[in-house]
Amino acid sequence: MKHPYGSPEYEAECAINSNCYQAVNWGRTRMGQIVDMEDKKDRVSAWSDMTNYIANLASMIRNIADGDHVHFCACCGKPEMANYREPTKSRLIDRQLCFGCDFWIERRALYNAQSRKGHLLVIKGWTYGDSGNRPNCSGNGLGFGGQRFYICQLTTGRLWTTNNLFCGGEIPAEYLPGMPDNAVMLTKEQYELAEAGRQ
Repeated sequence: MKHPYGSPEYEAECAINSNCYQAVNWGRTRMGQIVDMEDKKDRVSAWSDMTNYIANLASMIRNIADGDHVHFCACCGKPEMANYREPTKSRLIDRQLCFGCDFWIERRALYNAQSRKGHLLVIKGWTYGDSGNRPNCSGNGLGFGGQRFYICQLTTGRLWTTNNLFCGGEIPAEYLPGMPDNAVMLTKEQYELAEAGRQ
């Protein structure tokens, strides 16, 4: 049934059609960007994100056509249905961000808020968190299966060892300038030398 031109129903249908077009067009545009990427690592990461988008595109279009919420990320333009629990859903809608951009903006804010405390570690462009050394525990449930790490916090000079380190992911290139490395991994020998030099 065709709605009269200018009626609220007509305008709503136009909005749905526009959102469906934008959701599909984002993928078309992104594919062109991926093909032009020179860095292999960036290309692989972007393609991984694209496969997730493609897998969910048909469902997304159906949901948009049913009038469900969709917005387009203010940072990357990606369509976002915001099908998450609160308060994540409201935050994404309020900020007009996709989950990925919101995640890294939050991580960057946490990184800067705790500045010298170093709870969020950045090492070679990857984020890590130490959940506390558990010397009497086996690998089950521990970060990296209980592998031992030796760490030096660059901002505080703190040295420590832990068998409960968790990885928070590689920082996307656009967020790296706001999240420089604040720690380094040491070998056991380097750690022991550094500790001995402080005594």
